[in-house]
Amino acid sequence: MKTQHGKPLLIAAILTASLFPVTGQTAQILGDRLEVYGLLHLSLDYAEPDDDVSDSESSVSSNASRFGFRGALPIEGSNLTGIWQIERQVDLSGESAAIGQRQSFVGLRGGFGTLRVGLLDNPYRVAGIRGTLFTGTAADPQAIIGRSSDNAAHLNTREASSINWQGEFSGVRLAAQFGGVGDEESISASIGRAFGWTDLTAAYRSDDNVDHAYRVIAVFTPGAARFGLLFEHMDSDIASFDRQTYGAHAQYTFGTGTSLGVQWLHAAESDVGDDKANHLGLVLSHRLAPQLSVYAAGTTTLNGENAQYAAGGFGHGSPVGGGVGDNSPRIVSAGTIFTF
Repeated sequence: MKTQHGKPLLIAAILTASLFPVTGQTAQILGDRLEVYGLLHLSLDYAEPDDDVSDSESSVSSNASRFGFRGALPIEGSNLTGIWQIERQVDLSGESAAIGQRQSFVGLRGGFGTLRVGLLDNPYRVAGIRGTLFTGTAADPQAIIGRSSDNAAHLNTREASSINWQGEFSGVRLAAQFGGVGDEESISASIGRAFGWTDLTAAYRSDDNVDHAYRVIAVFTPGAARFGLLFEHMDSDIASFDRQTYGAHAQYTFGTGTSLGVQWLHAAESDVGDDKANHLGLVLSHRLAPQLSVYAAGTTTLNGENAQYAAGGFGHGSPVGGGVGDNSPRIVSAGTIFTF
């Protein structure tokens, strides 16, 4: 999309959000039938790729800044509700004029759960985000989980032409998705349940590149602390995908607005050989207001001789490193997040 089209659309969305009543973190225009929402996330980064071809540099990242429109319309004479969403990603740094697609769908909600059709995050990816910290920052865990050792991001991508169902029954969360209808088809499912301050989730996925993949996640939230454990196994004919990941995170919230978190993820060696990696992330954040926060983050990925995992990437923006192995790309970042 051209710049002259994209910028007025973003400005209109932000102005609209400021002119209408706000409920939670959304601006209602026509009640539940039309809401405007978004997230503006900018960070100043200093990155060291740690290779022989790229220089260290400072940059401004737009991360996963986005705006969207969504709504719900009760269907008369039934207990069903029609739902819809259109969400787009924007680059506030001005480096790109493109407006990227994010989750967009139409669907139906009722006693059976929620059925959606469109461009969707599959249950396998959602489980990984739910069970980790720092998604969208320089310390994004998707630098490791769901990736091959040559840095392919196959299992972390959003899927077009997908049919998704999710629901919760007696406290058990269930989700299933058939993705890429008629193209690169995939099957994904998850199940989860909370027991007091313990939350357990298991997810599965199969597609053309990965025969079987599953994640098992446990998150514990006793009081102001949060602890998490993750295990991932991927079984594939592609050697760099045929591996395991495991890791842990811990986070503590001081008072009502400041938190400090640390996360470690280990990508085990595959049949490629000497392609293991360790990913470390540390983030200190402070909430200035209910919808405004600032943070400082640091991250590094320690690659084996044949590993090409990057630091950053995905929601954060351009990855750092991810080329020749036996390097340690690292990023120091300071950012601010505003939600509306």
